[in-house]
Amino acid sequence: MKHSITFKDKNSLADYGVYISSVVTGAPVVRKNEVTIPYRSSVIDMDKVAGYTTYDDRTITVSMWKKLQSVAGVNKCQQELISWLLTDATKSKFEDSTDEYSYNAYCSQLDFGESTAKVMKCTATFKASPFKVDKDGKEQL
Repeated sequence: MKHSITFKDKNSLADYGVYISSVVTGAPVVRKNEVTIPYRSSVIDMDKVAGYTTYDDRTITVSMWKKLQSVAGVNKCQQELISWLLTDATKSKFEDSTDEYSYNAYCSQLDFGESTAKVMKCTATFKASPFKVDKDGKEQL
């Protein structure tokens, strides 16, 4: 099976002919909620007071490519990816064909800097909720 991603109900390989070189899924970042109290030294960790830990979003970085016949083909492919990935900043289901989990994410950045006259190369950065979702719909870190 070829490596692909599915986002907004579209598949990178089946719908766009784009191959995935790598997908790097970062871990969620622990958020420190510290409060300064007047006339008190130091700070209070509100997560410790509340009894739970909060997290910031995780980052998913996808490297992809497609071989084409011309610069015009490369440009057209870039525009298709922009329309697919960047048109809406609402979180949607993100799936990697090699990962058993899915994520709720949006694409925050596309970088086409390594593209050549006949090869479209793209690095897509996704901001994803800190919790991954298993096949039963249960969230976990």
